[in-house]
Amino acid sequence: MKGVRVFQLIVVVLVALYLWLFHSANPVPVELPLTGSFLPHLPAGFVVIAALLVGWLIGFLPARIVVWRRSRDLRRANQELAELRQREVRSVTQTGSYYSPPGMPVIPDRGRDPDLEEDLDPDEAA
Repeated sequence: MKGVRVFQLIVVVLVALYLWLFHSANPVPVELPLTGSFLPHLPAGFVVIAALLVGWLIGFLPARIVVWRRSRDLRRANQELAELRQREVRSVTQTGSYYSPPGMPVIPDRGRDPDLEEDLDPDEAA
């Protein structure tokens, strides 16, 4: 197990122990303001657990949505880059038979550069 996971497990156990002690010390049910008409009296430990869960969701969901959006954008950019590379390879290989694709070694006795003058012989010494 990684060190971070061990630390998270210890924190969760400590929070659960604290909430159990908090619930044992406060057995009197409480009534939440503005919810008295549709929620019964709840133990204080349940209210604290609900508040922790709501706070965690408020912090977790927006961050998770941003991560999902960025990973989708990254995947789209990688696809576009792969398409551009394919087009580049096709355009380089289709320009002429005198050029070899990128990364291939050039053999001096094969092919010629069309930009050079036509009447020069490549076998002649300069």
